[in-house]
Amino acid sequence: MEICLRFVSDNIIVAVLNTDNEIFMVNRKLTGALKISLIYFLAGCVWIFSSDAILEIFIPDMEKYAAFQTYKGWIFILVSAILLFFLLYKELTKRDIIESDLNKNLHEKRVLLNEVHHRVNNNLNSIISLLYLENSKAESPDSKEIIETLSGRIYSMSLVHEHLYKSADFKSISLKDYIPILVSHIKEVYNSNGDRIKVDYNIGDTVLDITKAIPFGILLNEIINNSFKHAFPGSMEGSITINVKQDNSICQLSVCDDGIGVPDMMELIPGKRHGIELINLLVKQLSGEISTTGINGFRYIIIFPAAG
Repeated sequence: MEICLRFVSDNIIVAVLNTDNEIFMVNRKLTGALKISLIYFLAGCVWIFSSDAILEIFIPDMEKYAAFQTYKGWIFILVSAILLFFLLYKELTKRDIIESDLNKNLHEKRVLLNEVHHRVNNNLNSIISLLYLENSKAESPDSKEIIETLSGRIYSMSLVHEHLYKSADFKSISLKDYIPILVSHIKEVYNSNGDRIKVDYNIGDTVLDITKAIPFGILLNEIINNSFKHAFPGSMEGSITINVKQDNSICQLSVCDDGIGVPDMMELIPGKRHGIELINLLVKQLSGEISTTGINGFRYIIIFPAAG
């Protein structure tokens, strides 16, 4: 969980850096525009008053004075154009240098964050490998089950980081890509059951940010594991259907199987069966709501905000 919080903070830092860069560039544009306008205003005032005073001293003839006023106007336009050109060129050059530095710094932050996500993913996979090694040595069925459960939960987290370092923004993952890979991994763990249990998907174009993706992955891993473990005993065949849809900022996850179900809902008391206690905790972490039914199979419906 500490890892999750650290990388949430990393993404928040990147977002703050982007916002600070935008504010800095807006302030820079306003400052540059005001500076050019002030210089132009002062130069215009100096030109008008000084040129009028000089013309009155050296050209007393009114006809010549009017002609020189016209020439003065054309000279003012020419000088103004040259002055504005050099001022704008200088300001735009400074802006290009600043933007280049900001983009370079932002790129370095992105590369660093990408490397961090990649290293975390590798470290989590190393932990999974160590757990599998211990699992091969374990003699107790309960110990093997605990190790397999922990491995699945860690894998759901590592998969989030794998998708993040492959994405462009490091802030969100696509559930259409994430869910099938996670379920495929679970089916490999239950290879003896995987061939007789079919999994169907109906996943819209839903994306989750990292604050939601990690608890969502652990939650889905827990639910699918429950179906593989308990819904189809013996050699019973069946199917699991996963539906995900997003309406504005609200996401709905529906997972149902056509297994034996749980007619007695008292069996779902927290801590008694199916890891329902952990599922409820994860739903709270998602700021969501959960409803279940155990008749004619088992069904979870979870509604939660997709961001925040």
